[in-house]
Amino acid sequence: MSIEYNMIYDLFLQMFVGPNNAIAASFIIIMGMAVMIIIDKFRSDEE
Repeated sequence: MSIEYNMIYDLFLQMFVGPNNAIAASFIIIMGMAVMIIIDKFRSDEE
């Protein structure tokens, strides 16, 4: 994981600490999955 990604992740966690934790957690998971899919597509395009 890159440093930038960790900073963004920490920012999301700080932003969403509170009553909206469950929504924030699912949002972060969805974003993470989307990033992984995009990275996968780039890798398969390179081959």
